[in-house]
Amino acid sequence: MRRFKLLLLCVISVMLLSGCLPHTELDEQAIVEAIGIDYSDGEYEVTVQYFNMEGTGGSSPIDSTKANVVNVSGKGKSVSTALNSASVKCGKSFMYGITSVIVMGREALKQDILKTLSFAESYYQSNTSVLVAAADEKASDILAVKFKDGIISVEHLKMLLSNAHSYGLVGNVTVIELLREQRRSCAGTILPVLSVSDGGETTDDGKNVLLTGGMLLSGKHYISDLSLSDMSGIQLLRKNPQNTLVSVEPDNEKVNVTIYNIKAEIKHSFSEGKLRFMINIRADGKYTDSQLINKDLTFSSEIESMCAETLNNRIMDALSVTATEAGCDPCGLKYVISSADYTRWLRISENFSDFLKEAEFHISTDIDIDRFGIIH
Repeated sequence: MRRFKLLLLCVISVMLLSGCLPHTELDEQAIVEAIGIDYSDGEYEVTVQYFNMEGTGGSSPIDSTKANVVNVSGKGKSVSTALNSASVKCGKSFMYGITSVIVMGREALKQDILKTLSFAESYYQSNTSVLVAAADEKASDILAVKFKDGIISVEHLKMLLSNAHSYGLVGNVTVIELLREQRRSCAGTILPVLSVSDGGETTDDGKNVLLTGGMLLSGKHYISDLSLSDMSGIQLLRKNPQNTLVSVEPDNEKVNVTIYNIKAEIKHSFSEGKLRFMINIRADGKYTDSQLINKDLTFSSEIESMCAETLNNRIMDALSVTATEAGCDPCGLKYVISSADYTRWLRISENFSDFLKEAEFHISTDIDIDRFGIIH
């Protein structure tokens, strides 16, 4: 009985004390879903997209008469001060714990990325797994497109990036990964590039957001643009893609082939002061055109060779832009060397960028097309 009375006293004490603890009501905060970062005239301009509490209610998750997100902007000499400015305009404190995407404009990516994104490391409530993407021009233009096909608008951007990742086009880059890579010598980080286009069917203004390529970052800032084909080549070398689509034209007839079970092996050698990389790709393929099922596919060996050549070209073009021209290593070639011969890596690490620019790459690709969809 004494133990029960003591427990009851503790519970009552906690209940009485809890009313004195400092706290903030949820409706007094702005739940940030996405952040856009632009730069012009020596100042950062941020666009903060936060969840609209008034856009929910009724019998469905979304009240279609009201936007499910609200955008507010702010300016400052740093991103942190710009965010504070936006918070003052909003009238609410920002909650960053579930922020999903940070979009960086082209001019912002030309600044020191470590300083630009320092707020994401210093603020203790930040979501460290937030994805980072680039805008072809301004980040504010991307966040101005409000999608209606999700509980919140930013879900569409997340699905766009996730779907592109599953097709071997992009690697999903988190803010922590980006900051870590930009501190590494000769590192190269590739961000997916988003562009605004006309023709959106799931938006209020008829606009849409498309994935149009990538941006190579190294030395804490923007280096160059990459095409979607280049992006695919990078992912093949990073051994990331679940599958990728290849279109070829044997006998002047377009054939689409899905390449899957992709395995990449990279080895290196070093002689006469030059690095050489041997890249072997092995994959299976399947036809994805329904009109081919009743046709003679005896020319499959030709198609296999054409698909292999297409993948080879993607990889070589990607290496030309990143390694040969920029001396960057977004594919993790450093680890190919250091894991096989760490002593050699120590000898060349300080001048690795120069070695990459002079490196030779030899690619061998073998593709076995043995099925049409689910039919062998």
